[in-house]
Amino acid sequence: MTRAARCESAGRTAGSNGLLKIAILMLITAISGLWFSDSHAQESDELEQFRELIRQQQRIIEQQQKRDDQQQREIEALKQQVRALQEASDATGRLAEDARREVDTVRKDVAQAQNEAGQARELAEQTRTITIQRGEENLGDWTRGTLGARPAEPDLKEEVKTAEVVTAPEGFTVSVGGHINRAVNVADDGDKTKAYFVDNGNVPTLAYLKASAPVNDDLTIGGHIEYALQENSANAASQDNESAGFSTTGRFFELTADSNKYGKLWFGKGFASAFFLAEVDKTGTYGPNLLSVGNTAGGLKFFNKDTDSLSGIQVAEVFLDVEGFNLLNRARYDSPVWKGFQLSGDVGEDQFSDLSLRWNGDIGDFDVSFASSGQNNPQGKRADWRVDGAIGVLHKPTGLNLTAGAARTDNRNRSKNSDGYIIRAGLRRNWFDFGETKTSLDYASVDDITEDGDKGKSAGAFIVQEVRNWNMEFYTGYRWYDLDRDDERLDDIYVWNFGARYWFDLTAKMPGF
Repeated sequence: MTRAARCESAGRTAGSNGLLKIAILMLITAISGLWFSDSHAQESDELEQFRELIRQQQRIIEQQQKRDDQQQREIEALKQQVRALQEASDATGRLAEDARREVDTVRKDVAQAQNEAGQARELAEQTRTITIQRGEENLGDWTRGTLGARPAEPDLKEEVKTAEVVTAPEGFTVSVGGHINRAVNVADDGDKTKAYFVDNGNVPTLAYLKASAPVNDDLTIGGHIEYALQENSANAASQDNESAGFSTTGRFFELTADSNKYGKLWFGKGFASAFFLAEVDKTGTYGPNLLSVGNTAGGLKFFNKDTDSLSGIQVAEVFLDVEGFNLLNRARYDSPVWKGFQLSGDVGEDQFSDLSLRWNGDIGDFDVSFASSGQNNPQGKRADWRVDGAIGVLHKPTGLNLTAGAARTDNRNRSKNSDGYIIRAGLRRNWFDFGETKTSLDYASVDDITEDGDKGKSAGAFIVQEVRNWNMEFYTGYRWYDLDRDDERLDDIYVWNFGARYWFDLTAKMPGF
């Protein structure tokens, strides 16, 4: 190739390369422009979003600042109110203290005025009495027209004494109370079944008045008046007298002097010391069901099978004796309690006397009570002496309990002594929030109570439910009576018992303390 040709070829090649370079450069420029344009647009959007975010934050900050300012104003207002209330409280306290001083002053003035008024009334009454007495001496002259000088007024300083204000001693209390105990006995005597609406024969409806006042730190004196108020008593209502009417019996008329150091003295009508079986009974069912089992239906008569008629023998005559001597006019003394022991004795009407020993205490989980007595002339002309005893045991964790009592009486002018015993088991549980539930089962036997050869038996089952907020107890029970007598065939008596007892006690502290 010639030099010229090579130059031409090289020129063509260089021209082609230049055009290629220009084309590549233009392509790069176009791509860069597109990229820059897109990147710039994106950055502009992000910047605008950022600015909007800043504006929102600024608005939030401004709103929060407004709220803070408002809260600060409210806090300042509350501080002002607190300062005002504090100032008002201080002023009220000063006023209250001034008022209390004024009230105390007024009370003292009123008390003094009342005292002076009482003295003035006494003085006025005595002055009126003296004036009338003196005026009567001169009344004749006045009425006859002899109007001389008016009788001189009496000298009150010499003839009128200062009235003495009598108040009750400090600690003096009066208690008025009692209970109402009503029942229905549905009884089958072997001939007929009847319902008897009665006053309970175990613990009768009664009302009492008690008063007491301390003499000193050790000695307290008191009095006790109590009446049984019975409409159709269960110990009086019978098959041939279903409505025995109203009866009242004076139970307690006694004065008492009670000393923690020296013991207690009872003077008047009340319980003999030998009356303790109700205290020993751990079943808690004594309200409708004393250990004297005859009281449930004491007025009912046994039906004679041979004569096909009532025998005239009442339940109370046969079964009452197990309980022991009850109420009498006596003087009684109870010693102080020493390690659970207490000695009691009394002398009373019909040459009666007795001596009793009691013990109450805990032995482990058991609550135990024991009592025994000896009595002289316990039934007036009917008996020479009597001994009896009883024990009651309660297992406190379970409520299971057992009570037993026995008695022997030397019958005057009879060949046999009277004997009797009773065994009673029970359960006491708080199954309900409103009161304790008490149940009992018992068996009693008595011999020769009314006549030689008599043998009486009784069994019973009772449930008593307390309702403390009502001051009431509801009860129901069943009792069987049997009497064997040599010359008579007598039907058994079966009694269903339903009843309720409501008690009350109103105690008022008297003036003078």
